[in-house]
Amino acid sequence: MQPERRRFTRYAIKSGCYAMTGMSLSKFGKIVDLSLNGIAFDYLVNTNDADTSTKESNIVKFFSMNADFHLHELHCKVIYDIPISTTKHSDDGIILKNRCGVQFLSLTDSQTEQLNQFVQTYTDEHPT
Repeated sequence: MQPERRRFTRYAIKSGCYAMTGMSLSKFGKIVDLSLNGIAFDYLVNTNDADTSTKESNIVKFFSMNADFHLHELHCKVIYDIPISTTKHSDDGIILKNRCGVQFLSLTDSQTEQLNQFVQTYTDEHPT
């Protein structure tokens, strides 16, 4: 077994929290886990769509569905954006479930404080 390489603890997210990134914030999906250094989220994509990559994005937003929390305009770097399952084959293409992992870059003090509040409120505070 390889030792854990991550420097920041990851936390599982309670339901109802979502992230957006990609060109025109076109990638929208449920947050899987979060650390003080980045997030991972799952989203659906049609292989016939022109832009199936988030590689060019440098902004991520995330929020709770009950609208009591949102954190916008976090600068980030996409670390991975990979298919994790095939959902449906159709005449309109193949629907894939992708997982995107982003690393936060240059957070302001205010963003760091909000991120800590998000961890306290929307995670089980048990590392994954």
